[in-house]
Parts: sequence; C-alpha cells; structure tokens
Amino acid sequence: MPYITLKDRSGLDPLIEKLREKVLDFPEGTAVSISMRYIAERVLIEGSLNAAEQYQGKRATRYWLLVNHAGIALNIAFELWDRVFSKVDPASLQWFEALFVPLDPIPSHDVSQILGSDVDALIAKIKKLAGPFGYNYDCAYCGLVNYAMTELMPRIMMDACDLGDDDFVAEDVKSMMFFWFGLARTLYTEIARPYEDEQIAKNSDVSVYNLLLRRLNV
Repeated sequence: MPYITLKDRSGLDPLIEKLREKVLDFPEGTAVSISMRYIAERVLIEGSLNAAEQYQGKRATRYWLLVNHAGIALNIAFELWDRVFSKVDPASLQWFEALFVPLDPIPSHDVSQILGSDVDALIAKIKKLAGPFGYNYDCAYCGLVNYAMTELMPRIMMDACDLGDDDFVAEDVKSMMFFWFGLARTLYTEIARPYEDEQIAKNSDVSVYNLLLRRLNV
C-alpha cells in the first residue's frame, strides 16, 4: 500500500479531487485513459526530478529514480490485482505475469492545456510535503506519488462509468491493471532503458545474458 502519513493526505486529497472532477468534465469522446496517462507520466517523472534535486542538489536524471517510475506503476497494478481482482477472479494468477503490454502513443490532441495547471499543483504539493532539504520520512517521494495515483485513477474510472450509465465491473479493474503495467513498461523503455544503454556503451554489459542465451541454444 502507499506509504504516506495521515497529515500529508490532507494536503494531497483536495488536489486529487480537483483533477478527478476536471477529467470527468472533458468533452465527450475524450478517452479517460488519455487523461490518466498524462497525469501519471507527469507526476511520476516530475516527482523524480524533484526528488533528485532534494537529495543531490541537482534537478537531473538519476538511475534509481528512473527505476522508481516503473516500480510505482507496478506496485499500483499489483495492489489492484492482490486486493481486488484476485478476489473476483481467483484464476487470474495464470495470466497475471503476462500483462506488460506497452501503451499506445498519446493521440495528437493535447490534454495538457486542460489538465496541466492542476497536475503542476499536485506535483508542487508533493515536492513541498517531501521537504526542502530531503525527505521528512523514508521514501516520501514514492509514498506521496503512489498515494496520489492510487486514490485518483480508480475514482476517475468509477465516475466515468457512472456518467456513461455503465456498470462498474471487474473488467474495469483489469483495465486499470493493464494501464499501470503498460505504463511501467513504457516508462522503462522510453526513459530508463536509453539511460541504461548509454551506461552499457561506456562500461560494457553484464555477461549472464549471453550465458543464458547459450544455455537455451539461441
């Protein structure tokens, strides 16, 4: 579950609610997943840059923070499966590990003009709560971002179903899981993997991958 103190929740909850309402006010025909992806990517990526600045005095890429992107997304997806979906579909364990499907590119129309300022406010609040000279408690960045996304996305999905007069069903939980697994893969391949490739070019790759391929006769 997201690790966050009760006092910090009160700082994030109004911003989460405002974003939820704004997403639901989008013109008809705008896919909820587009808004969700814009919010999630902005909050995870900007939050990690802020964390780098707080920890090391420089707002720049840090490998462990790039990995956190995927880690938070995976954590949210796993909690959805463990706490909700596995209870309504016990057989889902059979396919649970095969969900890393990359997300499609965001369509050309830009949601940033509508959501940008409110996402900025959420990112700024997370940065403030984490403290100006470092974290106020262990893993504050991860916990704050995790909490915000865990609270926001299911509420958007449930309310979107209500607005469309659709029942909220287990498949909707599965869709959220697919979203987070897909985002984890997308953030890794688009942000962390290029950084890894640069380091491999400088320092060489680990040898075990070739060993595995030889053992498998590939």
